[in-house]
Amino acid sequence: MKPIYNVWILLFCLTFSSCYDEDIIEPTPDPLALAGGFEFPQGDSPWDNDAMEIYKNFGVKLIYKNITEKDLNKNWTNGGLGNSSKIFENCLNDEMGAFYITFMKNHVFPYLNREVTDRVFPMYWYFVYNYSSYSSMVPGMLEFYVALLDHDENQTDCWITCFWGDVAHCSNIVYGTMIPNEPLTEWKSPIAGNKDSYTIRRFKVIDEVIRTAITRGNIIIPEEEFDAGFDHSTPLVTTEYSESKADANYYLKRGYPGNVNSHSANYTSPRSTNPPTAKETFIGYLQIAMRFTKEERETMWPSATYPFLSTKFDFVTNYLKKYNIDLEAIAQGPEDWDIKPYPELPETDEGDDNDDPWAGWDW
Repeated sequence: MKPIYNVWILLFCLTFSSCYDEDIIEPTPDPLALAGGFEFPQGDSPWDNDAMEIYKNFGVKLIYKNITEKDLNKNWTNGGLGNSSKIFENCLNDEMGAFYITFMKNHVFPYLNREVTDRVFPMYWYFVYNYSSYSSMVPGMLEFYVALLDHDENQTDCWITCFWGDVAHCSNIVYGTMIPNEPLTEWKSPIAGNKDSYTIRRFKVIDEVIRTAITRGNIIIPEEEFDAGFDHSTPLVTTEYSESKADANYYLKRGYPGNVNSHSANYTSPRSTNPPTAKETFIGYLQIAMRFTKEERETMWPSATYPFLSTKFDFVTNYLKKYNIDLEAIAQGPEDWDIKPYPELPETDEGDDNDDPWAGWDW
């Protein structure tokens, strides 16, 4: 019986092996190999080491060279951006790439932590020059992104950041005439020696990250606790006349400071007499506290004049500390805020007036 038993075992093994060979499962390709094929880090310079350190701590790869339009248009869920295309240039020089990475190292990531940014960052974060986007939704119309990021729901594998662009990408057509704008101002560029320009860019980056973290549920807005003392039904007085400011329903007296525009980084007072929701109000406080220091807010809205407003700013700033987010530190920025060397930007014919900050730009 034993030899017959062994034969049955052998037949079973041969049959199983044959089925296994026919149904063999191909290994799933590594998504990292599919997503652009970037070698990372992209070099062995000090800033490349900084990029690697950021990747280790936050899981996002900062890419500043060898980017193609195909990389920017990549989409793993819906198969692409459809009738859209990206127009851009890679960083123009090593100084530009170094500036980008150093800015992120000094002005952004020190104020964040992995718990808050979990599921927030994409796999790749591209840093480019002259970034713009064309969409057939507006035929023949070029939309130039001078804002921080382009990471809509159809583009899941990357964020795109552009600090600089040339004048052709920030011109407006008014009554058929091309009106050029100042590139550094229009692109919200960090400008050498200009601290506020760095503050604006720092805010724009971190504001995007924090609001995405709220959307992901990493930061929970304490609506019920925060909402104590607010009246969301009585209309606001939003005009700035003397009699308006004396009215009990003046928006600042009611504790509605407005917010900071995420694209321009400028303060915006309430435009509607309808009070915003508790969530909207909380985010407005959060944005203002990131954009302006406590000292600046005291000048804007003295606590003696607007005590309720002041207590709510204290509430929001203290609440975010539970997530190890220091809004005042973000508004202050790093002590060593200016980044050197400043990248060399394109120039055309030299102007006669060397004191003109826009001399050399092709208007």
